[in-house]
Amino acid sequence: MFIVRKLVFLAVLLIAMFLGASVLLESVTESQLSSGIARTFDLDARPTVQLDSFPFLLRVFQGRIPAVKVEARDVVFEGLDVAAFVVDMRGVKADLDVLLRSDRFDLHVEQGTGSARITEDAINSFLAEEEIKVHVTFRPDQSVHVRADRTVSGRTRRFEATGPLSLNGRTLSFKPTRVMVDGQTPSASLAARARRDTTFSVEIPRLPGKIVPSYITITDGVMTLVADLDGYVLRLK
Repeated sequence: MFIVRKLVFLAVLLIAMFLGASVLLESVTESQLSSGIARTFDLDARPTVQLDSFPFLLRVFQGRIPAVKVEARDVVFEGLDVAAFVVDMRGVKADLDVLLRSDRFDLHVEQGTGSARITEDAINSFLAEEEIKVHVTFRPDQSVHVRADRTVSGRTRRFEATGPLSLNGRTLSFKPTRVMVDGQTPSASLAARARRDTTFSVEIPRLPGKIVPSYITITDGVMTLVADLDGYVLRLK
């Protein structure tokens, strides 16, 4: 009976040591990843990194982490303020032995998404810097409202338009489906002018890590650029 208790105690101790080591190594790995990603993405501060890798020692032998989530808040990419930049990677293959000793390695991603959340205030500031004289509002019903004040025949007129935003490569475009002038349905000539003056296209900055968004989503006051990361390789410098 004494021997059985001793064996049980040793087994519990070994399991506790294994789990404790896993937690410690996971914390070290998160720190290494944070440093490497901050440098690769050219961030002023280290991003938050969360690993779904319990128990971590087992993942070291497998060379695979179920999920890695990276989040950086209040960053600027080439003059565009981004409220949150999130890279959510699942099925991440990496040489974790190298990872424990260095923050320069490759992460091979089976599936994932990257997203950049941009407020309407930020996009309006960016448009102003690009000398596009319109004001954009992102509405809760996912529609986009564009306002432009113009002088027509010596009189200031307010052109308003609703329609979709589209993304083609790095070009963000708006084309109205409905226009109003001074809050009313305009004449044909004013409608044509309103459509012309509220239509715009602008090239958005590159996202770091060679992440290329493929579509956008609109919520109340926020536009989100979304990239498909299936088969993506993050090469940490």
